[in-house]
Amino acid sequence: MVKIVIADRKTVLRQTIWAVEHKIEQKEDLIIYIESLEAARKLLTPERLKMLGVIKREKPASLYALAKIMGKDFRAIHRDVGIMSDAGLIQKKTYRQGKRERTGLGVRAKEITLTVPI
Repeated sequence: MVKIVIADRKTVLRQTIWAVEHKIEQKEDLIIYIESLEAARKLLTPERLKMLGVIKREKPASLYALAKIMGKDFRAIHRDVGIMSDAGLIQKKTYRQGKRERTGLGVRAKEITLTVPI
């Protein structure tokens, strides 16, 4: 599971120190901290969530194959995959197929939870 937490840097630092001091084990595969709900909305657009589902179900062999499956422009797919990869939601693996270099894709988790402090 990937957990996305809305928190400022000060809160993240304080919680991390507390967890280390109290030897709290992390249950999630990955925790992504984002500073605002708006930033989370920009990351998790409906198209990007759809893309995660397509990658998980279809297991495209390359970015080109993903663009074809989704019926989208390669450049747009490349940009969105880069953003999702930088955030930690998508794993990219570069490999050679003949003379071409390809990028294989994988999704880091089966589900994403969003935690919003009140």
